[in-house]
Amino acid sequence: MTFLAFHAQQLGCDQEMLELFLKEISYTCDAIECIYRANSSVVGTSFARVGRDMLQLLVGIIDNELARSRLVSEKAGIDGELSNTSTPQLGPEGSVRERHDDKVVGSIQGDLLLQKATKTIGHFARVGDATKPMAHFPGVSGVLMRLISMETPFAVPWEARLSSLWTLANLACNAENMVMLAVTPGMLNVLIRAMQRFPLQENSLVSAMEALRSRSIATRAMLNLSWAPENKIILAEHTEVVSTLLELIMYRSAPYDQSQTVQTVLQATRQHAVGALRNLAAAPRRIKLMLCDFQGGQLLNVLTDMALEEVDASLETRAYAALQNLCIQDTAERFAKRPALVRALKRVLSQPEDLSDHSEESPKAHASATLMVLERSITSEMDSYANLQELLGSVDHNAIASSSSTVQLAAHGVIHSTAI
Repeated sequence: MTFLAFHAQQLGCDQEMLELFLKEISYTCDAIECIYRANSSVVGTSFARVGRDMLQLLVGIIDNELARSRLVSEKAGIDGELSNTSTPQLGPEGSVRERHDDKVVGSIQGDLLLQKATKTIGHFARVGDATKPMAHFPGVSGVLMRLISMETPFAVPWEARLSSLWTLANLACNAENMVMLAVTPGMLNVLIRAMQRFPLQENSLVSAMEALRSRSIATRAMLNLSWAPENKIILAEHTEVVSTLLELIMYRSAPYDQSQTVQTVLQATRQHAVGALRNLAAAPRRIKLMLCDFQGGQLLNVLTDMALEEVDASLETRAYAALQNLCIQDTAERFAKRPALVRALKRVLSQPEDLSDHSEESPKAHASATLMVLERSITSEMDSYANLQELLGSVDHNAIASSSSTVQLAAHGVIHSTAI
C-alpha cells in the first residue's frame, strides 16, 4: 500500500498510469479490509503495531479520491445538494451507486477504494482502546466528515458514507473524545444533516434504507456526545439539535415500513433520540428551564405523548426518565399545569405494584421520583395545585415512597457498536 500510494503521488498528470495505480490501490484496500474482519482483540493487536501508519495511508488515499471525485464532478457540470431522488445503478460487488442526469459520479475503482478504506477505519473503531488515538489522529475525523457531507449528489458510494458515520459514532462513545468531537468545527452540522435525511415514498429501497440508517447512526453519535456533562449545554443550546431529535421521536413510519428491518431501524433511531434528550435533560437548572419552554413546551408535549401512547416499553421508560430529569422545583409548575402530563403520571402510578420488578429503570420509579418533586414544589396558592391534589388522591403513597427512594438522576449511557 505504501509503495502504491507513493508512486501514485509522483505521477502528476499521467492519467492513464494514475488509473492503473488507482485500480491496484482499490484491490489492495479490498484485501486489507477482508483481513481486518477478524475479531476485535486481533484487530486491536494489529492497531497497536501498525494502526497509526495504516491511518496515515488510509486518510491520504481517501482524501485524494474525494478530491479527484470532486474534480470529475465539476468537469461534468454536476453540482448541488445531496438528494434522495436519483436512480440507482449497480456498482462494484453489487453495491448501488447513483445516477444524476444519466452521469455516474466517480468510478468503479474509486468507489471500491472508498468503500474498503472507510470500512477498514471502521474495523479499527470496533476496538475500544483504539478510539482515543483514532479521534486525535490528524485528519481522521476531518476526512470522514468531508466524505459524509460531499456537496455533489452521490459522488461517493453509500456504503462509504454509512461506514464513516458509524466510525464517528463509535469514536464518540469514548468519554475522552466527546468534548473534542462536539466542538470540532462542522461536526454537529454533519450529524444534524444526516439525522434530517427523511426518505421519500418515491425512493428506491436502497436509497430509503441508506437514509434511515444514516439517521439512526448519526442519532447514536448524538446520543454518545450528549453523555458528557460539558456537552449538555452545547447541544441543548443548539436549537436544531433539539428540534431534530423531537422530529425523529415522532417519526413512527417510513417507506417500506412493512419490512421488519425498517421497523428495527426506526425503533433504534427513536430510542437513540429520546435517550439523547434524556441526557440533555440532566443538565443545569438554566438548561432544564430552556428545554421545558422549547418551542412553547413542544418537548414536554412529545414526552407526554410517549408516556401516554407509546407501545414500546423501552421508549416509554426513556420518556418518563427524561421527564424526571427535567422536573425540579423551578419547572414543577410547568408539569402540574399540563393535564395530559398529570394524566400520564396518574396512569403509571395507579398501576398495581410489580413485586418482581425491583429495577430503578421502570416508568413507575421515574414517575414516583417526579411526583415527589411536584409534592415539594407545588403550593396551595398555585393554579396547578388542584391538578396535583387530584393526582395525589389517586395513587398509593407508600408505593411512591418505596419506588422513588432508590431512583437517581436518570442520565443515559453511551453506545459502542462492535459490528459494522
